[in-house]
Amino acid sequence: MFQRPGKLSDYMPRPYANEEQARAGNAGALPPDLSLMIKARHGGADYVYSLLTGYQDPPAGIEIREGLNFNPYFPGGAIGMARVLYDGLVEYEDGTPATTSQMAKDVTIFLSWAAEPEMDERKKMGMKALTLLGILTGLSIYLKRHKWAALKTRKILYNLQNNAHNALKVHHSLRLSRVISTSTSTFIGRRKNNMSFDTTHDVPFPITVDTALGEVLHPNEDKFATEIANAIEASIHRQVEPGKEEVARRDVHAKATGILKAEFKVDENIPARFAKGIFVPGKSYDAILRFSNASEDVHESDTRQDGRGFAMKLLNVPGPKLLDSDKEATTQDFVMINKPFFFASDPEKYVEVVSKNSSGSVLQKLTIPFTLGLRGTLIVQKLATGRIANPFQVQYYSAVPYQLGVGEGREAVKYSLKPVSDQRDPIPHHAGENYLHEEIRKSLEKGDVKFKFLVQPKVGDLSVEDSTTAWEEEEAPFFEVATLIIRPQDVDSEELVQLGERLSFNPWHSLAEHRPLGSINRARKVVYERISRVRNQINKVPREEPGSSS
Repeated sequence: MFQRPGKLSDYMPRPYANEEQARAGNAGALPPDLSLMIKARHGGADYVYSLLTGYQDPPAGIEIREGLNFNPYFPGGAIGMARVLYDGLVEYEDGTPATTSQMAKDVTIFLSWAAEPEMDERKKMGMKALTLLGILTGLSIYLKRHKWAALKTRKILYNLQNNAHNALKVHHSLRLSRVISTSTSTFIGRRKNNMSFDTTHDVPFPITVDTALGEVLHPNEDKFATEIANAIEASIHRQVEPGKEEVARRDVHAKATGILKAEFKVDENIPARFAKGIFVPGKSYDAILRFSNASEDVHESDTRQDGRGFAMKLLNVPGPKLLDSDKEATTQDFVMINKPFFFASDPEKYVEVVSKNSSGSVLQKLTIPFTLGLRGTLIVQKLATGRIANPFQVQYYSAVPYQLGVGEGREAVKYSLKPVSDQRDPIPHHAGENYLHEEIRKSLEKGDVKFKFLVQPKVGDLSVEDSTTAWEEEEAPFFEVATLIIRPQDVDSEELVQLGERLSFNPWHSLAEHRPLGSINRARKVVYERISRVRNQINKVPREEPGSSS
């Protein structure tokens, strides 16, 4: 007979050749098939475990005839099977004490698996089925509301001036899910095909990459970056069409919940590996902060589900900057969101999503989740949903990596801003449309608000190009390098409000020691500069960087 290594799917070999041999070895009783015992007994695994550990001497007044054993968990209390588990009966390889309860637990778990070896696979299949049904249900609801509802509620009007024909007017509105719309526009806005764009003043695309830090240049990145910039410019121009806004606002993160002054103080004892660029031990910088909602709608209520943003401009930062247009400026920008990832990792996917979102075709819009994939769609939902109680009680992330240092000692890092206080308030019961601004005001009335500025160095095979995946803190820990101090101030200062509207924040407005990395950041160089230039031209506001917060 040939033999091979056993598999979990193999049948268990029978301990006896036939029924007669089984009865002979068990005092005439036929032992049951235990492979389905967990399913066959009321109580299942709990019953089997209790039975194996429940052997004891009969209490006073109860007699058990010879050959039987007392077990209160067996019906009638008298069981023919003798106790089979005793302390120290086996020896575990990992040194686990071989107690009766431990062995009974192991036997019970094995019998549970034997009764349903396919349970894990069945549950996985069930989750897939529920996910598919959820998607189909969502599509059904969408089609019912926006296709069938229009037919069901249509209104037929007769034109009395001309009885030769009737005018059938069907009013309907087709809109893409707010989650997809908000999240895709978080970076790219919407496209308008019949508009010409001035690309002659675009900054040069960064065609060189740092392969030593893990950067990889994708094909046609410069083309995709220009297309994204064109889409956002079209969206900004639509804002100021007759009858709409008089001011060209940001395409996303349009509503500021707070424009504030602050102090950015580098720690005295910062590790030497991080003491580069702005991170000079003990040095302090004045800063201008902008907290915002991710939506493109400046009038949107703070109570709506949305992402949240944070931008910081440090002042009096000496040294040449990476942008030629602001090379001599004395400022340094940082841009963050309240999630450690983005929904796409390359400009090509951005362009494909924005094309479908602005196509005007419902079918094209419905295919956006398929473009993003299940994982991308779930990431979009995480990015564009969620409510917060206070912008000061949220941790913010750069989400994409940056270079720290120049030359041989440089490394790839991500940044984060974490509240010093662990206090997390509930969302107010009767929150108003601008309650986040009010919470900022209330917090500063109580005193200083502080954040830790953290650096997360890249370790191992973590990617600088895949911005859809967060660098897990367990694998790549954060290190504190500075403290952001926001002192009590007039949060309604008209000067600050106007300054926040005029300012532009760009991760490439930076020292070489903090050069942005990855395809998303490379596209940002072209896109953010174009947005700033277009808004300044429309609003007739000169482009300038502040020199001091005082």
